[in-house]
Amino acid sequence: MMASSHSQSQHTIDRITKLPFFLMSRIVSFLPTKEAVATSVLSKDWEHVWTNVNMIDFDFDNDKDTTQQQQEEEEAKWKNKDIVYSVLLCTQDLYLERFRLHGTCSLDCSPLELKLWVDCAIRRRVEEVDIAVPRSILSRLLFTSDTLEILKLHLVDLTFLAQLSVCLPQLRFLQLRNVDFHHHDCFLLKLLAASPNLEQLLLDPTSSTTLTELDAERKDKQCLSHLRTFCIKDYAGVQGEERLVKYVMKNATVLEKVTISFADHLESEKRDQVKQWLLALTGSSEACEIEFD
Repeated sequence: MMASSHSQSQHTIDRITKLPFFLMSRIVSFLPTKEAVATSVLSKDWEHVWTNVNMIDFDFDNDKDTTQQQQEEEEAKWKNKDIVYSVLLCTQDLYLERFRLHGTCSLDCSPLELKLWVDCAIRRRVEEVDIAVPRSILSRLLFTSDTLEILKLHLVDLTFLAQLSVCLPQLRFLQLRNVDFHHHDCFLLKLLAASPNLEQLLLDPTSSTTLTELDAERKDKQCLSHLRTFCIKDYAGVQGEERLVKYVMKNATVLEKVTISFADHLESEKRDQVKQWLLALTGSSEACEIEFD
């Protein structure tokens, strides 16, 4: 049985090997990058296929071995950093469709190193960036990209936006999770205003509950004018969240759907109050649907 399974796998590999090189590269692009690199040992035909991938996907958190000792974990952090450098160097001449880097506990990189990696992706005209690295301060080039369409940020610090000119003309999808604005509402508004073609916005409470100074009645003619879906997770009904939802519904003139996911600790009575308040919001988009998760 084992021999039969191995034979079938080998037959599949042989069939893929007969494909044109660009198709092999495209197939490998959809693998996590560490697995894509591992295909180089399959045969001589596969040796350089991974160097032509146009999607880079590192999720070092999923690689973590819970049986490792602390010293081994520290060594793994350094090894993971070397892998990122190696892949970016070996694929540096290619257009990049996606750059994903998750390392909340298994990647030890400095702000400068992360900046270099993101700069490399931006120079390759990347379309999607997905970063989850604690306390990271991102490259300024990321916020002036004219090719970026999808941006997902987790655990990053965006306070530096105050000194930065932001322009993301192609951005269609924005997701912010546990992003730190340090109570400065203007940073979020600046990011939204700089994304005139934004269609989908996903936020969690850490990105919104600190917005105590946000003017919910503020009318920005261009801001959110293309937004169609808005999702906020772990909604607790605090002031900052209410202000944000009201602001979005007032300015998103073509809004089609709002999804509210309640925080687990929120009592049923409070949930009912929030539902009544949200359903009473007419907004400027009469066709808007409100859904509660």
